[in-house]
Amino acid sequence: MRRSRRTPSPRDSPPLMALLDCAPAAFFCIGADVLATRFDSTLFRVGIVLVVLAGALKAS
Repeated sequence: MRRSRRTPSPRDSPPLMALLDCAPAAFFCIGADVLATRFDSTLFRVGIVLVVLAGALKAS
């Protein structure tokens, strides 16, 4: 009898894998914050917020 292979879901991933996956997003947010302090532009800050929200909604 053949066993069917179950595809892994995100809920099966270990916490370390989740932390490693969120590291680039954290570095992006830190870098964007540093740039936002150097460029005093409202449009730049709105763009940062939109990109972060799009990434958060994609991940959820």
